[in-house]
Amino acid sequence: MKELLADFREAIKVYNPVLDRVLNVGLSRSEVEAAIEKIPFEITPDAIDLYTWANGVSDIWVNLIPYSSLLPISNAIEMFRHSQDSPLAKLGIEEPLSPTFLFLTDRSDGGYAFGAVSAPCNGCIIKHNIHDARSIAFESLSQLVEACIHMYRTSDPIEDGEWEIFDFMRSVSELFPHLKPNWT
Repeated sequence: MKELLADFREAIKVYNPVLDRVLNVGLSRSEVEAAIEKIPFEITPDAIDLYTWANGVSDIWVNLIPYSSLLPISNAIEMFRHSQDSPLAKLGIEEPLSPTFLFLTDRSDGGYAFGAVSAPCNGCIIKHNIHDARSIAFESLSQLVEACIHMYRTSDPIEDGEWEIFDFMRSVSELFPHLKPNWT
């Protein structure tokens, strides 16, 4: 994963300098592990690699993938805590594919999350969507990163640092035709 993230950083430098300027420096492994300990379920070790690579972005309006921005780990932990206070959580009702840890936000009620390693999806990446049920978007963080790199290399931005979701969808379907994420 570390090598793939290094390749991703190089692609970002070449194709998305806007994102490159706002990616926060990654945390130390011990800092990430200490933060993740606050989550009451196990998530994939890819989360450690992600947050040692970059601790989110300094400008929430700059996207890592179309319509989704990488949260600093402290913000992601805070969002997780708030999700535990939801009316459904208070009633003991879990959403499908729960529990999850949101790390990419669409700045509304959606984004992408690490699924629990103990969940049926075994640590996959879950798409949160306010308008529809949660769905498995990627089997691993590496698939999401590979799709981003492919999108950068094979399509043009609509404006500085912004790609269309359709470019990302095309990259996912070309690389991983067996995946059928819910993009709504």
